[in-house]
Amino acid sequence: MQTKTIILAAAAALGVGLAGGAASAQGTAGGKMFQKLDTDASGTVSLEEAHAGQNRWFARLDTDGDGTISREEFQAVADRRFARFDLDGNGEVTLDEVAQAKAKRKNKSTN
Repeated sequence: MQTKTIILAAAAALGVGLAGGAASAQGTAGGKMFQKLDTDASGTVSLEEAHAGQNRWFARLDTDGDGTISREEFQAVADRRFARFDLDGNGEVTLDEVAQAKAKRKNKSTN
């Protein structure tokens, strides 16, 4: 049960849904994440694939390699994500900045 909780927490932290419908949404963040998790391209994410994804996620966050994710390590991820949207660096994110950041990211992914 604890492993399932960790997987769901990891998915929630990444803003990802592991529902089967995500597979058909190729252009969405959930669809891209589904493709990354579905390493054998079977159209489903097995428990083993989910565990492997969880392990990759954990390793990325555990920046000091001590086998735990501290609040500081977790917060660093949130801070980097926030900075992607706070385009003017004022410590606040507006709807306009969100739209600009999304457009910028979309243009980056199509080039």
